[in-house]
Parts: sequence; C-alpha cells; structure tokens
Amino acid sequence: MVNAAAAEVGGEAVGAVVSKVEAPGALSAKTTTIQANKAAGDAWEKDVVQNQLPATQTSIQPQITIKSNGPSGLKVRLDAVGTDKTTSAIKLY
Repeated sequence: MVNAAAAEVGGEAVGAVVSKVEAPGALSAKTTTIQANKAAGDAWEKDVVQNQLPATQTSIQPQITIKSNGPSGLKVRLDAVGTDKTTSAIKLY
C-alpha cells in the first residue's frame, strides 16, 4: 500500500510525499532472517547446555550476564557457566 500527499503553499501543490506502508502482519525479509537466526541460535544453545556440557561439566547455569566493575560497566551475556568435572575450574561458554 502506498500513501501519497501533496504539500500546499498558498493553495498550490509543490510536491508529493510518498511513503511505503506494509500490510498489517507482513514481515520484512530482514525481520524474517533475524527470527530464523534467533531460532537457530536458541536451538544450538539448548543442545550444548542439555546434551554436550553435562559430559564434562557440573553445576551448569544457562544465560548468565557478567557486568564489568570497570568504568564502562560493560555487560556480557554468556550462554552457560559450569564447573569442570576433572579440574573443578569454572568454565565460561
């Protein structure tokens, strides 16, 4: 659907403004790609946390956010944190 409107100066049309309006419920190609990438990433994360990490890790915690104590206060989201079964070292994923 395209909407057009003419701007008037002193009763005279001086130009047209045209804007593209998408139909309600329509998704752009970019939105569809983002949704597909999110679904693929979520599936990968679920597989790793539920099927792969338990072989070598204990106390697995998914989706952990770490915040820097530095001046930036930068936040980083990790897919998972666990404890290595053999070394007891904390592992970040």
